[in-house]
Amino acid sequence: MIKIYYWAPFISKIATPKAVINSVVSIKKYSNKKFRPSIISLFHEWDSYNKKEYDLNFINLFKLKVNLKLPQSGFFLSRISFIIISLFSFFPLLRLLKKEKPEYLIIHLNTSLPLILLLIFNFKTKFILRISGNPKLNFFRKTLWRLVSKKIHMVTTPTYILSKKLSKHNIFTHDKLKVLYDPVLSIKDYKKKITMVNKYGKYLIAIGRLTKQKNFKFLINCFENLSKKYADYSLIILGEGDKKNELTKLINNKKLENKILLLGYKDNVSEYLKHSYCFVLSSLWEDPGFVLIESAMSNTLIFSSDCDTGPKDFLENEKNSFIYKTNDMNSFLLNFEKLMKKSDEEKYKIRVLMKKSIKKFTLFNHYKSLEKIIS
Repeated sequence: MIKIYYWAPFISKIATPKAVINSVVSIKKYSNKKFRPSIISLFHEWDSYNKKEYDLNFINLFKLKVNLKLPQSGFFLSRISFIIISLFSFFPLLRLLKKEKPEYLIIHLNTSLPLILLLIFNFKTKFILRISGNPKLNFFRKTLWRLVSKKIHMVTTPTYILSKKLSKHNIFTHDKLKVLYDPVLSIKDYKKKITMVNKYGKYLIAIGRLTKQKNFKFLINCFENLSKKYADYSLIILGEGDKKNELTKLINNKKLENKILLLGYKDNVSEYLKHSYCFVLSSLWEDPGFVLIESAMSNTLIFSSDCDTGPKDFLENEKNSFIYKTNDMNSFLLNFEKLMKKSDEEKYKIRVLMKKSIKKFTLFNHYKSLEKIIS
């Protein structure tokens, strides 16, 4: 049985752990026991995912329980946290890879540490680097990637747009860059009955970490204008992050605390989506976005910025979604008006086309693509 290890230590609730879990689940479900996937756990960050229904295997990097309370918010504090993770994990991860000799190590988060190990030591393990989002090619990252480019087995991205961007920098050879769509869709999860009672009336919904990337300040300013015409609608934002106090202050200053609700992180986002009028993506950049795909599966209309990189891969204005220019309030208001004027029949057709365009994000399709990389 081929051993596959996943490296993705995280310090806060983000989408990547869910992508890792779904990737492992897809292997266990469709590989007919050809592969044995395991997730490396550092400081019990994966405990909430360790459920019987998943039947997952976790490898504890430390023999003793290590409960590190690391800072989560802010760019510099989060970087300090990852430096601490690297210092703590350097030798334990080295020993694990040398002893267990997994055939593959798939690297999702805190990627510098395993790449530095790959640069310094020789392993029988093949390293697969997962690059997502809108990575800034600073001097350190670019240098490290160039140094390990010959030793890395494969580099995967969640979109063709990102793959093309990386290809232009000539860091990794073309044959090592592969598009691997995130495993978002597990159909059975969307067949569950709605248990949440809608106590919010008519509302738009936005979901994501309260960070600069998600651009919620812009969304709040736009909604202030929308609410003058659509007074019976409210805006719900789900997520936690370092911009929470700033956004709360902005909402209060605009006297919109009864119209814009910051409800924090929620596990059952699909239920909030199903009750909403539409999902709004205001991001400055994005992967395909779990929440875009979850919106489509929830039959929720999508109103999205035309940001890099993922949404452009599958969103088409007024065909399967509604799109406005990123960070442009006039475009936002104009295109939202177009959405509101669509008939119920037109909206139904848009929802159907959106569902057709997200089939590539199923667990099965993810596994079939991954199998080609690890076979």
